[in-house]
Amino acid sequence: MDTIARLPGRGDNAIICGGNQTNFRVLQIAGQLPFSELSFPISSSSSIPDTLFFAGKGPEDRKLLEKCLELPLSFLVLGGRWPRNLPLPLCSRARKNGIRILGPRSEGIYVPSMQPHIAGNTALLADGGDILVRCLSAFQKRRVSPRYAFSFGGVADFSPLEAASSILQTDSQTDFFVFILKELREGRRFLDFASDAAEKGKRTAVLLLSHSKYTFREETAALKQFGVVQLNDIQEIVDGALAFLALKNIQLPRLKECAFRTSSDEFSLLMKKEAERVGFTLQKNAQATSSLLIDVLSGTDSLDSVQRRRRRIEQSGRLSVFTSPTENAVSEEKLYSAKIPFIPGIRRCFSALQLVFGGGPAVYPAPSGGAHPTKCPLHPRPTEYDAKVLLRAYGIPVAREALSHSLPEALTAAETIGYPVALKVMSPSILRKTEARVIALDVQNEEELKNAYGRTLEKARIANPSARIRGVLVQEMVHGGTEWRMEYRRNPCFGPVVEMSISGIFGEIFPDGVLRAAPFDREEAHMMIKESKGYPLLLEGWRRDRLDIEAFASALAAFSRLAYCEKEIARLDVNPVFVNRTGVLVVDAFIERRGGKK
Repeated sequence: MDTIARLPGRGDNAIICGGNQTNFRVLQIAGQLPFSELSFPISSSSSIPDTLFFAGKGPEDRKLLEKCLELPLSFLVLGGRWPRNLPLPLCSRARKNGIRILGPRSEGIYVPSMQPHIAGNTALLADGGDILVRCLSAFQKRRVSPRYAFSFGGVADFSPLEAASSILQTDSQTDFFVFILKELREGRRFLDFASDAAEKGKRTAVLLLSHSKYTFREETAALKQFGVVQLNDIQEIVDGALAFLALKNIQLPRLKECAFRTSSDEFSLLMKKEAERVGFTLQKNAQATSSLLIDVLSGTDSLDSVQRRRRRIEQSGRLSVFTSPTENAVSEEKLYSAKIPFIPGIRRCFSALQLVFGGGPAVYPAPSGGAHPTKCPLHPRPTEYDAKVLLRAYGIPVAREALSHSLPEALTAAETIGYPVALKVMSPSILRKTEARVIALDVQNEEELKNAYGRTLEKARIANPSARIRGVLVQEMVHGGTEWRMEYRRNPCFGPVVEMSISGIFGEIFPDGVLRAAPFDREEAHMMIKESKGYPLLLEGWRRDRLDIEAFASALAAFSRLAYCEKEIARLDVNPVFVNRTGVLVVDAFIERRGGKK
């Protein structure tokens, strides 16, 4: 991760200029804070904290803002009434003086040092302010407090990821990081943060307000791969924060198990159904050994009876979370006022607990894990042959082949490899070899090879008279097993992304693709293979042996390392990869350099 920036608002007091805290909606919800107002000229006895809230309205307050930017500040929070764009000269002045800006159009922040009584363990980091303000109002209604709340506004030069990274490194009490983003811009850094958070036992969630229609599948797959929960509304954020707060500072086993208590057999069935949905194991209260008890309230339960039950549960050394089959605004308000850990709706309750007990994501393996060759230059206009040289260098098995530059060389190569063989003309100008008919398959002997050699070169000249021929590839014919495809491409947000799917005749029947951000290990590759709709074709079946899934997973993991390490490649499509009873073999590949001709 990058060098961790300090957080704004860490001082003993805060200072405001150009207005009062009513200009910041986050501060309004937080209540009266010990703010003092800054006025010019500044006396020599005045102490300037590292964070200043500027509540000016816009251009008419520019001179006042310019004065503030000359102060020895670390952070300036530029309020929601300022225009959307901060003039470049002001940005340059702030950067020159080492001042980081939140905003313009920030709705404010609060951190534990500004509110020492905060008991929450959730950090809210929002691009804008409207949803954050609504979220904080919902927190207030439920009697839950986040530990941090940041409205970044226009994000001039201090981002949600920088703030989250600083919290992660300096505050062990924050367990739940919630990002409210208009879109995911720093995808790779975001995955790095989620991985670091998971290693510390923390949970990352994101509420995305918009998705790129071009990278939606890759975005969804990458976030799932790294254990990032995608939230859909404010209600899920508050439910999750309440669940984390109810289970705060308790060493729970990371097993998805819990006991439950209900007076209805039908509610028991409903509990089991929802538990199965999120992978929880349920135990009846009487025989339960789990340290967590979910108590399902009925419509007749009084507040006194709920409080008595909660005390009994705590005395037994257990944790408790209360829920109900339906929502009831009147009874909910009483429970919230009494600070009972209550999440209305059985489905909502299990979804919130899933945030706490969800397993950690895969962590990036070191790029050097496995074969990692010494860097060698890639041909300016690479062909299939160059792609296979690269694949071999990373330990990915490739069918036996040799690049020949004359008929005698081709005959010698075929004798060495053994008939039958395939011939392919290698030219960077002929990308679609099948359509150009510059491939000869199942060449059985020397006579057929002599005829096929001249014929394929002639077809290459017809397909593109100016094409530069780099040779004819003589390759063994591969039969048996099933055909698969591995593709690497660069995503503008997440960097290298690997997709795999079934290929050949089954590719049209099962047009699925399983995606992961690269690199990943063999365990993650196994999970990808099992997610594919073509997975049953690798298993033993009627008149079919089990194929070498382990070798396929190893090749897929090695391919992800190649994708991560080889920065010059824009796209590499390996199709087909034959998965056999023993081992795998790459037969064909297409490669494209970054910035190269498509």
